[in-house]
Order: sequence, then structure tokens, then C-alpha cells
Amino acid sequence: MTAPEDGQPYGYRSQLLSWWDGVNQDRSGNNARCATCDIDTDLVLIWKGEAGQVIYWHDLVALCRRCGQLVDQVLADRGSPGGRWYGMPRSLAVESAVLHVLQSGEHG
Repeated sequence: MTAPEDGQPYGYRSQLLSWWDGVNQDRSGNNARCATCDIDTDLVLIWKGEAGQVIYWHDLVALCRRCGQLVDQVLADRGSPGGRWYGMPRSLAVESAVLHVLQSGEHG
């Protein structure tokens, strides 16, 4: 995975995404794709775990940058104090936000 503007590696994020993609290929036989819009470029990983936990492959969700921003916005809006998801475990909130973006059609 490389930065689109200059073709240079993103560094640590690129290494993490490369590791995740390798495990994904071993487990599913597929390259990493955005969980909401299915594109395979400019991907980021969103962690479903809580602070202080060990990061496992299944705790990461691959999203393109646009969908990642939409998911982050949904998490911020609904997870804030007084929001519908306030106090919800992060793993469930991230999965719910990904499904929300997928169903809303905002990703396309």
C-alpha cells in the first residue's frame, strides 16, 4: 500500500495494513477491500478493541479513507454523551457504524 500522491509507503500504517492483508488472504483467499464500498485502494484499518487490549486480526476492519471518515463521524455522533450508543462496547459500536454507513448509501 502506498500513498496516492507520491507513491511512497505510509510507513507503520502501511506495514500494519500489509500484515492484515496477508492474514486476510490466508484466511479468506481475498485481498483487502473496503467493508462498505468494496474498493481495494487507499485503505485504512479501524480497531474495534478497547484501550489496553492486544490487537488481533479479527479486531480490525479495513475501510477506504472516505468510508473510514464516515464511520468515525457516526461513532463520534452516536457515541458521545447523550448519544444513542453512549456506553456501548467499542466492538459493537464499530460494527454498527460500518453497517450504518453501508445501509445509508453515503459511501457510494
